[in-house]
Amino acid sequence: MSSEHGAQLLCEPEGDQVHLWVVRTQAAVEPAILERYRALLSAQERAQYGRFLRARDSHRYLVTRALVRSVLSRYRERSPEQWCFDQGPHGRPQLQGAGKLRFNLSHTNAMVVLALGCEREIGVDVEDAGRSCDMLNIAAHYFSPGELACLRALEGAELRRCFFSLWTLKEAYIKARGIGFALALDQFSFQIDASGRIGMHIEASLGDDAGSWQFWQLEVGDDHILALAIRAAAEASLSLTIRTTLPLVKEQIVAHEAAINRRSALELG
Repeated sequence: MSSEHGAQLLCEPEGDQVHLWVVRTQAAVEPAILERYRALLSAQERAQYGRFLRARDSHRYLVTRALVRSVLSRYRERSPEQWCFDQGPHGRPQLQGAGKLRFNLSHTNAMVVLALGCEREIGVDVEDAGRSCDMLNIAAHYFSPGELACLRALEGAELRRCFFSLWTLKEAYIKARGIGFALALDQFSFQIDASGRIGMHIEASLGDDAGSWQFWQLEVGDDHILALAIRAAAEASLSLTIRTTLPLVKEQIVAHEAAINRRSALELG
């Protein structure tokens, strides 16, 4: 079977598979492409699109909705404009008629990331590591004592890299849990060793087990860091397929990772 746009339908990710789709928002600039994206929006999405005051915000929103709708139609024989979404109890978007398919979204002004899995809880976060923020002040309010101590021992580029590495991992985890900031961010912590392996500790008060999660982190060039959280036992053999895309126009597999629970680097272009 083929999708509406002629490409062969992809197989949905199975229980041990995760698919990651990445788009650079500045790649979508042609007026004809943007008009195609606007045609995909639901009435509610069009209203939201029209409420943005800044052009970059409306553009990011448009590319995000086009990414979600077009990618879902790469797996099922349904046109992108036909997908319907609900909001979960904590505001998380949910796909009507999703079956076993699970997805999660994250974006910066320059990049949008969509993660897809099967049945497992999944969360993704991407951050612009070059943006200005008071890193130590944020960490003092939201990070664990051990994470804060680690950051205070660093400076410059090392401090920035460590801060955004920890922040994306924490965001990915709370997004996978699906209950937002109801989770106390200082009650769980991450460590990344010299080999890039990611470790996690969860306080008993959260009622969760670090051994039931796997994490993966990607440094995209020198400006973005993203993290992925998947509920899976430590011994589970997960695989990750990464695609870059310009929705409705082109896509390319750029990496296939045989292991999670580690950090790696990739130039997505």
